[in-house]
Amino acid sequence: MTVSSELHQDLKVWTKNFDIFKRKKKFEIDPYQTNYSFNDCDLILNDENFIVIGKAKYFGKKRSLTPTVFEYRNNKSDLHSRHVICENINEIGQDLEIEFIDNQYSNKMTFVIKRIDNGLKEKIKTGYNKS
Repeated sequence: MTVSSELHQDLKVWTKNFDIFKRKKKFEIDPYQTNYSFNDCDLILNDENFIVIGKAKYFGKKRSLTPTVFEYRNNKSDLHSRHVICENINEIGQDLEIEFIDNQYSNKMTFVIKRIDNGLKEKIKTGYNKS
């Protein structure tokens, strides 16, 4: 996080085209890899990216999952584990759809933030358009 980072909590989200069986290394189990099977998250917005911290219920309690960094800039040579590349951003009604590529998966996925606040929507789109 930086001084200019913004925290947005308890956003309603889902991931389109997510299929755990589309992992490139199907038999490699890493508990620190994001699996995108969550419906709530916290989002930290920076100038160059945003970080998604998924939340899932385990034994009746909400737990934070491994963070994923959504990079605006397409610098695949410098892509680290748990970093993904934003390919496209679309507004669909009140939702914001962010198409992205995760090198751990063979297909492109779409991260959907449901009923997003207009201010947050514009900040994410502005960061993406600057890159």
